[in-house]
Amino acid sequence: MNTNRVLFLESFIKASPALKTVFLNQSGNPLKLLSDTSVIEVLSSKKSFHDFTEFALSDPLISKLDVIKHFLKKEVWIELTDGSALHFMFIHQPVAQGLSLLNTKDFYETAETNEFGMLVPHYTRQFEYHVIKVQFTGEPMADRFRALIKNMDSAARQQVFNHIQPKFNLVISVLEELFEPLSRIKYNMVVSLRHSKRNSLFMLTLRLIRMGIFKLLRFFAPKSKTFVPDPGQQHHKKASDSAIKKAENY
Repeated sequence: MNTNRVLFLESFIKASPALKTVFLNQSGNPLKLLSDTSVIEVLSSKKSFHDFTEFALSDPLISKLDVIKHFLKKEVWIELTDGSALHFMFIHQPVAQGLSLLNTKDFYETAETNEFGMLVPHYTRQFEYHVIKVQFTGEPMADRFRALIKNMDSAARQQVFNHIQPKFNLVISVLEELFEPLSRIKYNMVVSLRHSKRNSLFMLTLRLIRMGIFKLLRFFAPKSKTFVPDPGQQHHKKASDSAIKKAENY
């Protein structure tokens, strides 16, 4: 495990409450993210992403940032000065089939700082995110999250159940039924999501138009952009304003 990867991730974790960046796929010790997953998923607003960019470009451990823009999310590859790399996905709003999948305002309002100083979703919301991910990607839930649920005490499990079952009008008896993609579960989720104000016919149509425009513009724009910090500014822990602005607007 490269030292610079550990040092930067630890620094980012400690800064996450101030940056308002919510780590979505952590379980247990946050440094296990370096071995447990190939991409670290973070919920962030556009402002939070700007603040992260400033934070990263001012760090002397950073060699460059490669940013790949997707619809309502940004993929970031960070190359560190020792040649190691970190892979992040900054999600502004999870979207599938034009549907907004999460009430992000609720996620931010209920997020909490854990014992490692990392800003994370409330465990009921984290499970909600991973259940949605399972149903809309068609990939089974990772073993570490299955274990997390199975090891919860009965009160915590009941709280998770009481949060997710009525929210999506699910006909289930145990949480384990949500570990695998099932067409009936996804159908209930789609129906429930369609009743949300953020997925009204107007909002859905507007989002699909924006998605179409985004895909069209990608034909004429580079797929990724590279941002290199100003070494002189790094020593003062302040990134180049032009580099930050470019990353924010990309």
